[in-house]
Order: sequence, then C-alpha cells, then structure tokens
Amino acid sequence: MATLPTDPAALLALIKAQTEGQGQSPEHAAFKAINRLVAEQIATPEVSAALFRAAGLIPGAVVHEDVTDGLGRHGVGVALPDGKATVEWVFDRDSYEYLGARWARRGRGGPRARRRQGGDRP
Repeated sequence: MATLPTDPAALLALIKAQTEGQGQSPEHAAFKAINRLVAEQIATPEVSAALFRAAGLIPGAVVHEDVTDGLGRHGVGVALPDGKATVEWVFDRDSYEYLGARWARRGRGGPRARRRQGGDRP
C-alpha cells in the first residue's frame, strides 16, 4: 500500500489498468477495488486521501460534504450509485481516514439504509 501513487489521477489510472475487464463497467470495477483497499484500513494517510480523491474522479461518483457513519461521526462521503444499491464511504474530513460505509438499497417502500463501521467489509 505504501508504494501506491498519492496522485489521485495516477492512482485511478493504475487501479483501472489492474481491474480492466472486471465488473459490470470499468467505473464499478475501479470503485469496488478502491472499496477493498479502504476497507482493509492499512493505507497510509496519504494513500487513504488519494483513494478518496481517486474515487471522486470516477465518472458518476458523487461526493457529499457532510455525512455520518454508523457511529454518528461526521465526515465526507463518496458514492457510486448503480440503480440497485448504493454504497457511500465515509472519510474523516481532515485526515481522510476511512470511517465506514453506508448502504442504501432500492426496493419496495423506498431506499433502506444499512450502516457499517470502519473495518466491516461491505
């Protein structure tokens, strides 16, 4: 992890190259790969911040300035909606440490949210 680029565009390019041909689209494959990296919580603060920013560069990704994790901690979020379910990762506003993920699934009766803390795998 420490050898990953900290430039978000370079990091995203590397991740897209390594996930080529995987997933339902290149964007979702890259988003899923970033998810695996942040969920492991072994990234340096610089790489964690680059992963957050790289995820925000993925076409269709949405960044929210004020979201809360399952413990009620405020942070910034990044999500990639896919029509069925949306996972939003929550990062600390200052350090970009991964705090956790929030899930919303579409179904009868509207979206349902399920929250996970950092360290839980979505």
